[in-house]
Amino acid sequence: MFSRSSMFKWMKWLLGLAILLYLFFVLRDHLKQDLSWSDFPSISALNWWALIFVFFLMPLNWALEALKWLRMMRRNGENWSFRQAFNCVMAGTSTAIFTPNRLGDVAGRMVLVSGENREDAFWATVLCNSSQLSALLVLGIPGLFFFIQLVPDSGLEFSSTAVFLASAGLTMIVLLFFYRASVIIPVIIDLLPLKTWREYLQKTLAVLSNASLSDLNVLLLLSMLRTLTYAFQYFLTILFFGVKLGLAETVASILAVYLLKTVVPYLPAMGILVRAELSLWVFSAFTDELTLILAASFLIWVINVVLPAIWGYFLILTTNIKGKS
Repeated sequence: MFSRSSMFKWMKWLLGLAILLYLFFVLRDHLKQDLSWSDFPSISALNWWALIFVFFLMPLNWALEALKWLRMMRRNGENWSFRQAFNCVMAGTSTAIFTPNRLGDVAGRMVLVSGENREDAFWATVLCNSSQLSALLVLGIPGLFFFIQLVPDSGLEFSSTAVFLASAGLTMIVLLFFYRASVIIPVIIDLLPLKTWREYLQKTLAVLSNASLSDLNVLLLLSMLRTLTYAFQYFLTILFFGVKLGLAETVASILAVYLLKTVVPYLPAMGILVRAELSLWVFSAFTDELTLILAASFLIWVINVVLPAIWGYFLILTTNIKGKS
């Protein structure tokens, strides 16, 4: 008979093995199929300073997420350190890579949280993810409209006033949902036929009600800084490969890609494929250097997702789950 602790240890190792195998096959397939090496510039022509900057920004990206989660855990009365919060966020990346739209992030963070704290951690994660989604929409919606304006002969040209009003209107709706969820959610609860969903939203409402206006402001600010950080990383990766694009076209395209990737549902194994296809579709409006665009999308995925996922995998394997990590 296996003890509960030994069974959990075996489960951790099996999870870790599955993560490594998944990453290996995804990396192998995309290196073979998506990238045409003959189209790459010479090593000396690459802007290595930009790639170094991208690597330095990766910890900042996840540190901002850790700060969000740490604030909400402390709001719930947990005496957590930044290091504990950062480790849990890293663990979340290792399981999020398997799930649609990174939904497994919650499960990964729970692995490094002791049993009595898991409910607080779950709802803190839900709120942090909601703030990140709101930030992506707030920045991505104007980016998408700006992208449409810049596309030559798209047949979708709008006046500057129409673009501004549409962007402002949709952005205000997103912010209304984020800040006034305590008013909107009860209306949605009454309309839902399934008891399970009603109970879930009622718990979500309780968490949102516990978050002060100051909490929501900080979460949204940190989420917007995080969105801008990895958008800047994407920009630097494009510079690294020497893609010839104007500043306005690059920024609008990056925001459009991130917005579309956020709202398009996809299966776990298709995450990098979805990013690649969206990048091709968006950037093809301004450049023919699509192999380099694919390479940039792939590289930023490796830096911001694969490397943290491997880090999180080792944290899961080496952490004693009985106490707080």
